[in-house]
Amino acid sequence: MKLISFVVPCYNSQEYMRHCIDTLLPGGDQIEILIVNDGSSDNTAAIADEYEKKYPDICRKIKDMVVPLIQESKMQKEFI
Repeated sequence: MKLISFVVPCYNSQEYMRHCIDTLLPGGDQIEILIVNDGSSDNTAAIADEYEKKYPDICRKIKDMVVPLIQESKMQKEFI
């Protein structure tokens, strides 16, 4: 069981996301880092994939959140 979870929201964050994630990694196996890519058009998703592969017990990429949010928004409009 992980002691703490860090959520790292990313949108076109290729320039600085490595620094952010690297500062969290010293927590080792006691932490989990959830990298949430929010539909980036740069290399953010590829960088998240790299960390997930390199640190599979610590880093996890949460896939693009834009599409589910758009679908949810459409459903809300239909409901109202």
